[in-house]
Amino acid sequence: MPSKKGRTNLLMYAVMRFGKSFTSMCCAVEMKAKLVVVVSAKADVKEEWKRTVESHLKFDGYCFLDSSSLLTSETIIADKQKAKEKIVLFLTLQDLQGDEIKSKHKEVFENQIDLLLIDETHFGARAIEYGKVLREENLSSKEIKK
Repeated sequence: MPSKKGRTNLLMYAVMRFGKSFTSMCCAVEMKAKLVVVVSAKADVKEEWKRTVESHLKFDGYCFLDSSSLLTSETIIADKQKAKEKIVLFLTLQDLQGDEIKSKHKEVFENQIDLLLIDETHFGARAIEYGKVLREENLSSKEIKK
């Protein structure tokens, strides 16, 4: 969703325990996002995202899914959306890695992603495979390091 100045990207840098996931979810609510995808280089932040999504009345109507949820049904996203649920899907860079779209991710990429959140980028942006998408966007080495 572009801002009044036409910007579509936001970089949020804040100390640990600041509330970045909570703030991100507030943005999702404000923009009425139906499909939020969180991609992280660190799998161990998944539980924090899950807690955030499930812990506050403000996020009522959002359900938390992860990679293993995608294995339970090939139509889980469509099923949740049909039930009028909004989705926060947590995936890791490791899970998404590869040149081909995995069958469990097929439904994800067939849907409009309303908000894409990249968490813990400093753990994966400089890795050869994980940083590939950044290099393909023609970012300079200096920008990737930041």
